[in-house]
Amino acid sequence: MAARKKATRRRVARKRVARAAPAPAMAAPVCDANEKWVGLGLFFVGAIILLNGWRAWVSWSALVGAVLAVYGLYHYFRYG
Repeated sequence: MAARKKATRRRVARKRVARAAPAPAMAAPVCDANEKWVGLGLFFVGAIILLNGWRAWVSWSALVGAVLAVYGLYHYFRYG
């Protein structure tokens, strides 16, 4: 009898887990109105750094400029 009760409990627990509410969708972050300008500013600063060091594409300044420009675009479209 005890084994039967245990099996029933397991089955009920499995159903309970199956009926659990789905995880909520990721909510859009609450942002300031200036976030768009932060993204554009990062993009332009990165682009200027990148274009300023265009003669040596494999350099730290070109890498930093490229990363800043890409992150600026990401920030603009994600939070702007």
